[in-house]
Amino acid sequence: MVMTYPRETSIRPNTCDAMTFPCPLEKTSCRHELGLSPEDYIVGFIGSCYPYHDIPALLSTIPIVRQKIAQIRVLIVGDGYMLSHWKQQAERLGIAKRTTFTGYVPFHLANQYINAFDICFASYRANTSVFPMKILDYLACDKAILTADIPTINRYFNASDHFRLVQPGNIDQITDSIYDLYRIRNRKIGKHRQIVLHNFTWHHTAERIKGLIESSIRGAL
Repeated sequence: MVMTYPRETSIRPNTCDAMTFPCPLEKTSCRHELGLSPEDYIVGFIGSCYPYHDIPALLSTIPIVRQKIAQIRVLIVGDGYMLSHWKQQAERLGIAKRTTFTGYVPFHLANQYINAFDICFASYRANTSVFPMKILDYLACDKAILTADIPTINRYFNASDHFRLVQPGNIDQITDSIYDLYRIRNRKIGKHRQIVLHNFTWHHTAERIKGLIESSIRGAL
């Protein structure tokens, strides 16, 4: 007997183990342990340094932003193909002293770095079709987020005061979002972690996979 299965598939985003990693930590303590200045206003990125990350657009905003936010700093945490290119761009823009590239860091330090950021950056180039796990990590730490207004992100998340969606490569929008988030930097972020706990844990994904399998089996009987 040959069994056939329905061809219907369901695409689901990956998830976050928000109960153990990552989790909110006190920013000042994290910076002290990592040797980062408590005075800097840090826009941070953590992940592999791949071409589809819109870091060049972020770096291009810094000469503009620093005119109003003198303590601005970009912190790039991770290693990969584009790291040397991004370093060269920072040099060309004259912002090398306002940009820190850590290179590879051990996985157990990732949570501390995320919690050391003021703004977590996760923007992407146009036509990038990824669901970024780092957004879930950022949300689970209750951080302000600046990300790309692309279908694989705006399908799941709406813009809000502390969750900014910008068009890929749009330097003006990135600049304005940094200014706005700096202006409300002391305002409490209330529900980011709850979004993860209520929708994007491994338990939720397991239940969705279970439902898909059960549906497939029923269709094959």
